[in-house]
Amino acid sequence: MKVIVLFFLCGAYIMASQNAVAQNTINIDTLKKNVPTKAFNQKQFVAASIQGGIITSTMIVLNKYWYAQYPKRKFGSFDDSKEWQQMDKMGHVFSAYLGSRLSAEIWKSAEINDTKSAWLGGLCGMLYQTAFEVMDGYSAEYGFSWADIAGNTLGATMFITQQVAWQQQRIQPKLSYTTQQYETSLQPRIKDLYGNTKQERLLKDYNGQTYWLSVNLKSFAPNTKLPAWLNIAVGTGASGMLGGFENKWTTNNIPYTRYDIPRQRQFYLAPDIDFTKIKTKKKGIKILFHMLNLVKLPTPGLELSGGKLKLRGIAY
Repeated sequence: MKVIVLFFLCGAYIMASQNAVAQNTINIDTLKKNVPTKAFNQKQFVAASIQGGIITSTMIVLNKYWYAQYPKRKFGSFDDSKEWQQMDKMGHVFSAYLGSRLSAEIWKSAEINDTKSAWLGGLCGMLYQTAFEVMDGYSAEYGFSWADIAGNTLGATMFITQQVAWQQQRIQPKLSYTTQQYETSLQPRIKDLYGNTKQERLLKDYNGQTYWLSVNLKSFAPNTKLPAWLNIAVGTGASGMLGGFENKWTTNNIPYTRYDIPRQRQFYLAPDIDFTKIKTKKKGIKILFHMLNLVKLPTPGLELSGGKLKLRGIAY
């Protein structure tokens, strides 16, 4: 759920950073002659306030509508590195990368150079995710997870490394979701795990989520005639998961096992689009393109699952 909450909040980040950038269109030399140097620090204060406000409000919302459902306990940890076929860890990579990138955009709009804004953005992305881990540590339903911290670190590092080395993001994580159909006998378990509504399933159902690494081809081959927007994406998903570690559970003191349903990974290869490479001067369209760029475009592609390679009409 934390991943999807950040996904929806990215619009606020982008609009905030766009507004901050707009404020920087004044000629800097003219500004220096008429405004004391301290005025430049005000932009950094605004940038920090924007990010602090979004992070704080998100934590308040999650605490009220998510963590409040479960009793509190003393701080504790647990090893969930093998849970959900690591799909939840892919979510941590994605959300830490996204938080780092959007945070860096806001710092950059406050006239902080590219390298420093990249490091600040990565640190803020990590701080954001670590705050959630601390909240998990005090929840009786969860616990502090070093595997989650590893995913968060990887996502933030992916952003920082590319920005410092290339001053651009050539490889971008993306997310896609496909509604899953479950047999009637499994509906009580599915409702318990993933909720009743489509919105809840989007938030919770790891069987329907696919995470991608989308690579921009032109950025690695600038002298070719490849379209600037053309990407190739590698994705991973999983299916058949009716529990975190195995398809075994208890409902109303009645044990259930569904080992006949295989817990299976899928790997994908498909073309994709980098919408941010499509040129436009309209601010609203730019924001829309940034939003669309978080999602893998449905396209034909290859799927590897169960030891078999298949051609998919839509790899999503």
